[in-house]
Amino acid sequence: QEAAVSAMAVLEEEAGELLVPYVPAILNVYSQALQHYKTKNLVILYDACGTLAEALGDKLNKPEYINVLLPPLIAKWHAVSDDDKSLLPLLECMSYIVSALKMGFQQFAQPVMQRCERIIAHNLDAPEEIADEEFIGFSLDLLAGLAGGLEGSMEALMADTNSQCVPLMLRCLTHPIPDVRQSGFALLGDLAKSAPTHLHPHLHPILRAVHQNLDPEDLSVCNNACWAVGELAGVSPPASMSEEAIGQLVEPLMSILCRLDLHKSLRENATVTLGRFGLVCPEAVAPNLQNFIKPWCMVLTTIRDDVEKEQALRGMAKMSYMNPPVIIDAWPSVCETIHSWKKDTHPMQPELEKELTDMLGWFKDKLQEDGQWDACHSRVSDSAKHGLQVNFGLYA
Repeated sequence: QEAAVSAMAVLEEEAGELLVPYVPAILNVYSQALQHYKTKNLVILYDACGTLAEALGDKLNKPEYINVLLPPLIAKWHAVSDDDKSLLPLLECMSYIVSALKMGFQQFAQPVMQRCERIIAHNLDAPEEIADEEFIGFSLDLLAGLAGGLEGSMEALMADTNSQCVPLMLRCLTHPIPDVRQSGFALLGDLAKSAPTHLHPHLHPILRAVHQNLDPEDLSVCNNACWAVGELAGVSPPASMSEEAIGQLVEPLMSILCRLDLHKSLRENATVTLGRFGLVCPEAVAPNLQNFIKPWCMVLTTIRDDVEKEQALRGMAKMSYMNPPVIIDAWPSVCETIHSWKKDTHPMQPELEKELTDMLGWFKDKLQEDGQWDACHSRVSDSAKHGLQVNFGLYA
């Protein structure tokens, strides 16, 4: 059993979607194994189930597959007590399955969420010598999987169950153990996308916790905090993200962005978050543009064209009118960043296209009035000039 299921886990990682034709047979065997394996091999089997879900993603979200795999897994879920260590690999397995099944998991979501909250609360309230941070972290990860998988339905689920998810998460954001804070910020980011209205009443303690964790020495915690607050800025009403609160986060984010020795994903998250801050509260960020605009442009140029990059570019456009000299000084970098969006493969949202067109036109008029246009024009690469002419009509 041990050798066979270990081999299957490796095969799943390597074969990925090539396993699709064999899914019914695999799930039938896994279903039987879940009912008969003992504790040691169950741990390996949970890993194989989670790996299969990660490899296949939404291709696993079919009623006929769910009806085979989930009943024996849920039976194990109910059979294990909250403090049994064998629950940990099952929590991890369920996180992968939730992420793969998304709305296909909805019928199981409520009891799973409530149990995760119960486990977190128990371990947060337990005496230090009894509390088990692993249970908190794994339960937070499963809640994050639920939030990411159920998307908009998570908001209603939390309201219907009088969920304690957010108050518990807030306690985890200030926990002394870094792994707990890392998982807490991962949950914060997923809730920002799926259930933002539950977060809005708690913005002040959330932003305070983010500020305390923007320290690259704890790389994973810092990365999650940086990403999560960017997601929150992208969905929060502008009035709720105050100039003072955002202003306190600008300096540590700039420091992260400008450190070339830091991990690429951390600098990317700092870049997107600064851009999103510029979109919701430009007056808090624009005065600092000269301290980060060139590395900001350099990093954003390499980021894929998606909603994060879109919001960051819109933030830059908004800030540019508040600090024109800095944009003019960095004009080649700004043009390269706008040109980096490949409209032929990723069509640009009309709102973004209009805002960038207006911004480019405004600066062209201003530079021509000041007699600086030719000097700026000569510093921009030929490819960027061509792209800005084709896509925005800049160089007529």
